[in-house]
Amino acid sequence: MFPPLAIKQHITHDLPFFLAKKVAWVPFRLQGLVLETALQQVFSEALRDGDLDFLENHTIRISIDDLNLSWYFSCRNQRIKVHKQSQASTTIRGKLEEFIRLVARYEDPDTLFFQRRLIIEGNTEVGLEMKNLLDSLDPDCLPLPIRKSIDLAVKVFI
Repeated sequence: MFPPLAIKQHITHDLPFFLAKKVAWVPFRLQGLVLETALQQVFSEALRDGDLDFLENHTIRISIDDLNLSWYFSCRNQRIKVHKQSQASTTIRGKLEEFIRLVARYEDPDTLFFQRRLIIEGNTEVGLEMKNLLDSLDPDCLPLPIRKSIDLAVKVFI
């Protein structure tokens, strides 16, 4: 029999990850809609300034290995599109915690990539452009709901 404290620690540690894995149960159309909406907000200035033009003829696959989830992203006519399947020219993959560390600026992106905690495969030039774009984002300029979601993810997963 587990003592109550051990059960509480187990639930506190494992429940968020368990719930995050359930994203795969959400219909892809809804996942895509949520991701596209959030990314349009996050990258609105970069889209307007042409900073995502490097994606015009490319697709980036983001793979969260420990959740067994992948999304494919492209950019056409200043609109970010999310695809369920596509031919990716570049893949950026890693564990959920590392992606949270990246977007929360909890850890330097170069450290995550050089230590191979996040991995770029395929067209590394496109992957490095994306990494540099993510690194240039000012978290304080993100929409409030996205900032709050990132803060919550840090508290729960890190």
